[in-house]
Amino acid sequence: MMQSINRTTFIIIVSLAQTALSTPQLSCPDISYPGVFARLTCYTTTHYSILQYSGPDGIIAPQCVANWSSCTNVEGYNASIINTTHTELGILSINPTHTGLWTCAAPGDDGNSSCELHVKMTADKDASISTSITTVAIVAGSVAVAIIVVLVIFLVRMKQSKRTEQPEKHSDENVYDSPYDVVGQTDETSGHENNTLYLTPVQGDKSFCDVISS
Repeated sequence: MMQSINRTTFIIIVSLAQTALSTPQLSCPDISYPGVFARLTCYTTTHYSILQYSGPDGIIAPQCVANWSSCTNVEGYNASIINTTHTELGILSINPTHTGLWTCAAPGDDGNSSCELHVKMTADKDASISTSITTVAIVAGSVAVAIIVVLVIFLVRMKQSKRTEQPEKHSDENVYDSPYDVVGQTDETSGHENNTLYLTPVQGDKSFCDVISS
């Protein structure tokens, strides 16, 4: 009976020692970018019972419990148990507040490990540059369209102006100021003098004209 108690006590002591010596090792990605997913990995030298993740400025992340074979739910994070010595913490969307020291802690002395998470803001700058380029392209396109519309309106009005400036066509019957204007007519008018009219001033009254048919 005494030997059985001693054996049970020994097993408990060994288990507690293993838990105490279950030193984690946490690794962070080299560089993370705003708005993207980041994965932290925590390994332990022996079987763990509980692992608690935490971040900079007191950020509380999920806790993984070996007996439950699962991790607690915390908004913005996704933790999972891979096996008895391996867990992972996923940060769903990186932001500047995630920059700093992250920790994976297990019960016992020296039962924690930390790593530095670096958030690079290049993605935000690239997005800002891309937005600026898009805005410039839209403005340039609008200006080009406006110029084209103005040119079309100008050409249409100029064409209409030329049409109004063209002289009106006269009928086949020609009118001349004097009989001398008939001389030198082309074949188109020769032989048709009867259709030709010319005007001569009436003597004594220059305000009227006498129409004479040749």
